[in-house]
Amino acid sequence: MVLGLIYEKPLNAYEIIKLLNYMNVKWWFNIADSTVYSTLNYDTNIFSIAAFFLDIFTLGEQQALLQERLAILQKYRTGLPP
Repeated sequence: MVLGLIYEKPLNAYEIIKLLNYMNVKWWFNIADSTVYSTLNYDTNIFSIAAFFLDIFTLGEQQALLQERLAILQKYRTGLPP
């Protein structure tokens, strides 16, 4: 459901929660607000943690890893599975 909403237009977690409340989704499916936030931030959190330790790699390795990340983000943007 969350993916369907953001497929239509870009929304942040707060906007999605408001829409879910408006649609009375909680009446038939108990989804917590925190679930919406964690669903949207899952990939970002993993990358942020990894980026914190980026300095343990050589410059060439850093560039390669960041290029891989950029490719994944570009796929997200076009709607392709990473």
